[in-house]
Parts: sequence; C-alpha cells; structure tokens
Amino acid sequence: MKIYLKRIEEGQNLHAEAHRLLSWVYQKPFTLEYNNRSKPYIKGDSSFFFNISHSDEWVCLGVSDKEIGVDIEKHNPSKTRLAKRFFSQKEQQHCKTVKDFFDIWTQKEAFIKAVGIGLSYGINTFCCFEKQDGYCIRNIEAPEGYSLSVCEKTEEISEIEIIYI
Repeated sequence: MKIYLKRIEEGQNLHAEAHRLLSWVYQKPFTLEYNNRSKPYIKGDSSFFFNISHSDEWVCLGVSDKEIGVDIEKHNPSKTRLAKRFFSQKEQQHCKTVKDFFDIWTQKEAFIKAVGIGLSYGINTFCCFEKQDGYCIRNIEAPEGYSLSVCEKTEEISEIEIIYI
C-alpha cells in the first residue's frame, strides 16, 4: 500500500488537485467509473484500488491492490462534540484529546470508504476498535495537526509506504 500526501497552496481546488495526483500516480490515461454505491474506480483495471481524501491544505491518495479507504482530517476542537452522537461507548471512553477524537473519526471514515458504503451507513453503527469483517483499520503518520487513517480489505496491513509530494 502506498499513501501519497501533497500539500496544497491556498486558493487551489482540493478536488482538482486530488485528481491530478491520481493521474500522476497512475501514469496512463484512464476513465473513472462508479460502482452502485458511487465509489470511483478505474475502468478496466481490477488490480488498482484507490481512495482520495482532503482536508484544509492536504490531499491524500491511498493506492493498493485491495479495496482501500483513506481519511485525513485537520484537528478542529469544535468538532469533538460529535463524539456522543457518532462514537460507541468504548470509543467515547478512549476520546480524551482532540487528537484522540480525530484518530477515531478518521478510522471510521476510512472504513466506510473502503467498504464503499458512504456516510449513509452510519458511522455510529460500529466500533473501530473491534474487528471489521475482513478489513483492517490503522492510524498512520500524519502532518502536524492532522489525523490520517487507512483501511484495507485484508486481515493485516503489512507495509505502508508514505510518500510526500
């Protein structure tokens, strides 16, 4: 698995920069299609899985040969109030700092993105500390003031290469 991180200058379009990053990594012409749950994939390439996330000044692209989800979030103390609404009891007990909150939040988002179910699934319906049916979720190194998580359809994530662009 490879995780690409690119810092975006103020005023640049995060969505457009994310797709430029995907084009740069894939290195050949492609067509994006969407599955029945609106998860994008590259038409005709069943061995290249990717997921994109962006927050504030960072774009993140996760690439794997298995289903993958990534989420990066800037730490924003005002959002921690959402823990009671979206976190399990166990997750709430673990949530002592702003970083703890975003470490859990990004794990939950990475999981639903890997599965391809979107926020409509309800991130309050599962606990990221419990095994998730063939998926492995992990927090990884992130830029200062951010949390970053990956989720891959595997029993154990073996190696993660983080590449800053």
